Amino acid sequence: MHSLTTSIVGTLLAASAVITAPLESRDSTWTPAQGGCWTDSVEDRALQQSMGVYDDLTPPKCQLLCQDAGFPLAGVESGRECFCGKAITGFNLPALDESCNMPCTGDNTQICGGTDTIYIYVKDNFPYTVGPPSPLSNYNGYSKTSCWRDSPSDRILKHEPDSPIPGDQMTVQKCIDGCAAAGYSSAGVELGRECYCDNHDWFFGYIANSTTIGIATPVMDVSWAERFTFEVPEGAASVTQAEITSYKTIDGFPFLGLIQGGANVDSDIAPGSYQYLYLGGTSHSAPGAIPQTGPNGYANNSVTWESSVWNINITTGDLTPQWINSDGSSPATYLIRHQGAFFFGTGDPDAFNSHFGEFDPTVKLRFNPNL
Repeated sequence: MHSLTTSIVGTLLAASAVITAPLESRDSTWTPAQGGCWTDSVEDRALQQSMGVYDDLTPPKCQLLCQDAGFPLAGVESGRECFCGKAITGFNLPALDESCNMPCTGDNTQICGGTDTIYIYVKDNFPYTVGPPSPLSNYNGYSKTSCWRDSPSDRILKHEPDSPIPGDQMTVQKCIDGCAAAGYSSAGVELGRECYCDNHDWFFGYIANSTTIGIATPVMDVSWAERFTFEVPEGAASVTQAEITSYKTIDGFPFLGLIQGGANVDSDIAPGSYQYLYLGGTSHSAPGAIPQTGPNGYANNSVTWESSVWNINITTGDLTPQWINSDGSSPATYLIRHQGAFFFGTGDPDAFNSHFGEFDPTVKLRFNPNL
């Protein structure tokens, strides 16, 4: 009896507010950011780092607070609040100048934003961005995985680039380049200014013992994991075109197989084609058989499926899929994870991405006989 787990080689992207950084220079020029006055709210902050509330606030004081903390953007609001950031975030937009109308608590001849408006300054023409932040999907052979919890006492990624990257110059690209130069396959950014590296197979969970619309999905809790078995000839180091039997059955079907995608024109996958396959419950099909018709975990009779699709390395427990096209050919078959939740097979991940949008790179399935 075995449990099926998934893992993926890739990058780690994470971001949140930063608190401290060393002062580099006070000889800087601060100018209004696109007119200066911007919308802001507690629910949707334009600048993510609050520096506090002050009874002696002025724009220069807030600018120095932000500069000392390593931020190129400084914003004053409600007469007494100071915020910092590296980008103008959320769905905030430039506001009319008259909307920023509150005198500063430290100098009533100066304006410090308004109610739900913030006056933002930029240091030395820093090339800031505007809009909701989003992780970089792909760069230099590295691809986004997910946002992960981390701890200083137990780092997911244990190393740093050989050449340190100053925190106030941190970008995802610089972190990836630094980790790549040091020979690491994974790179992660944290707290907006920290970069970590390591070599990792990324764990995304267990195949669940229940599905969403007939498609196999991952779960992190092993108690919700499905259990599977497969037959191994005595002394064999690997098996090909094998069936994997579900302990509880998947949506009433005994095997974990591949099912024709609902948006496909036909059953075939190939380089240059976006067509895809679901990972889900099927009935039996013979090794090497072309796609079968009939009921399956995704749909009744309307799409084709195959069950004997798995090549298994007994030593490592790694599984690789092999779909058979309707003409009997055996196209390269890749497993990917789409929308962070669903597993698909495809003959061309890039064509799939172009047609359907962002995906995670090739996924590995692996048996864990100890669970």
